[in-house]
Amino acid sequence: MMILPYWFAKEIKKFPFKINQQVFQEYHQLINQKSLFYDFIKHSTLQYKEIKSIKWLYLLSPIILLVFKNEHFIIIFILSILIYLSILDFNYYLTDIKYIIIVFISGMIYLTFCKNMQIDENIFSLLFSVIFFFTLHFISEIILRKELFGMGDSLLIIALSPLFNLEQLLQLLLYASSLGIFFASGYFFIKKCKIQRLPFIPFISCAFFILFMMKNY
Repeated sequence: MMILPYWFAKEIKKFPFKINQQVFQEYHQLINQKSLFYDFIKHSTLQYKEIKSIKWLYLLSPIILLVFKNEHFIIIFILSILIYLSILDFNYYLTDIKYIIIVFISGMIYLTFCKNMQIDENIFSLLFSVIFFFTLHFISEIILRKELFGMGDSLLIIALSPLFNLEQLLQLLLYASSLGIFFASGYFFIKKCKIQRLPFIPFISCAFFILFMMKNY
């Protein structure tokens, strides 16, 4: 598990390049126009930046191993991914869908093979989250024509939902929302202006951490 911080640090550094490459390929499929990839990168709004918060990968990993020493390694693995996704969202307001899929698959493996309990409530939690968030996005995009909740945030909560029953999932949403409101209020109090964009994945990750810490202690 201690190798994960080094892996995710490399992934963060490569992230803008990978996203620009994907967008460039899609752009070429839509428009039959010759252009060079590196010219495209120069004009892209997504540019590589030095991210000081990468150090949190190295700091939090041993803390997670210590605090959750009695947890299954899959949970520790998911927590490590959440730190990576939080840093991405905080700095780029984007997420890495590949790792959200890995979180979902890891959660389903844990639920199927590692949890010695009835899983009906967990499956119901998954179904509830899928129906709830797709309904929310349908209302916001089709009816209101305004994004109420980020698609990446929704997909991450859906990916995490099999690890919880419905009550715990609602707690996750409550804690994440409360932390987000507290952060936005603190920002307004200090900066005297509203925050333009609020990265929500860090608060989802903190809420996940809190729920499993309460379970252990």
